[in-house]
Amino acid sequence: MKLKSFLIILLMAGGVQLWANGGQTIIDAKLKSATDKLQPGVENRIAVQLTVYSPWHINAHIPSDDFLIPTELSFSPQPGLQFGPVEYPQAIEKDFAFSDTPVAVYEGAVYAYSTVTARPELAGKTIEINGVVSYQACNDATCLPPDEINFTAKMEVAKAGEAVQPLNQKVFGASGAAPPAAPSADVSSPAAGTDDLSNTIESQGLFWAFIAIFFAGLALNLTPCVYPLIPITLSYFGGQAGGSKGNLLL
Repeated sequence: MKLKSFLIILLMAGGVQLWANGGQTIIDAKLKSATDKLQPGVENRIAVQLTVYSPWHINAHIPSDDFLIPTELSFSPQPGLQFGPVEYPQAIEKDFAFSDTPVAVYEGAVYAYSTVTARPELAGKTIEINGVVSYQACNDATCLPPDEINFTAKMEVAKAGEAVQPLNQKVFGASGAAPPAAPSADVSSPAAGTDDLSNTIESQGLFWAFIAIFFAGLALNLTPCVYPLIPITLSYFGGQAGGSKGNLLL
């Protein structure tokens, strides 16, 4: 009975670990500025970099069909800050199994542009800009429930008359104006190996996926942190065998 309980706990722990490692980053959102500091009293160019990791895509701001969830970006209201309208990236149209017509989507790294104006009384201070991106991620076979991701960044507001330096010229151009927001190529997820399990299931089936997981678990026993547990494990099973070598081997 003790051996059975021990094995059940071991399997549960392995399942929790598999679930924890199976999460995949679908989208990232990062706020960028065209200058190292914001100039008070004028419109400053800012952009939100949306990185959609392969094999996922998100629907465009203006979706191809009414039933598709659009991508929306909004900034949180902040005292002394005024945000301009959002210029969404140019969508690409792709064919997917779930639609008879091409679907307008974002994938890879794209940029949504806007402006922020800081009131003069914020000169010389550090402000925080927050926002949220709501989206729905899909691949060629399935769509996930609608979700959202928050972004935040701290920026300094220049003092009156202080010169500012250009930043992120590849994003905004040398003059600080936004270049054409052409979509980039597919971007792989930063979590290495997170697609391996899904690829194995899709190509080989669930049975062979569990076989692969089993041998991957055995390989974990070669890590140094396991070595001190080997005598304890052998002692435990030795006690359960009741002195029988056959039971101990089994």
